[in-house]
Amino acid sequence: MMIDVEKELEFLDPLDQVLLLCICSKPTTQRDIQLKAVVLSGILGVPLDIVPYTYPYSETITEKLSDERNSIFFVKKGRVYVLTANGKIAQEILMKKFDREVSGFSGFVNALHRMKKKELLALVRHLFPELFTAKNVEEGVA
Repeated sequence: MMIDVEKELEFLDPLDQVLLLCICSKPTTQRDIQLKAVVLSGILGVPLDIVPYTYPYSETITEKLSDERNSIFFVKKGRVYVLTANGKIAQEILMKKFDREVSGFSGFVNALHRMKKKELLALVRHLFPELFTAKNVEEGVA
């Protein structure tokens, strides 16, 4: 089914757009999406309800990842999320849009996607220390 991706993007709220940017070309776990969303929502000024948990956690993100309306852009396969063909197109459109607003944005997002799990966790821990307990830091980053 052919859809007008740009038209569909108009229906996404800012957090949906952030989530779409958090899923990379390879399958992405919910934890990695949560961590990337913390960073990207901070850069883009998108409010996000985060609670300290084993890792920073947002119930809203969990709900949005399960929202059927987002399935034209990404789907869950087992324990990971993957972009659909429309999601890849939408992600390119969003990268160009945010590159105009934030210099070097797409390069930063691509760097996030290349990070190993511990590197991503360390970055979020450094930028948002209030989202971690001392125990979590010792177990996850050390």
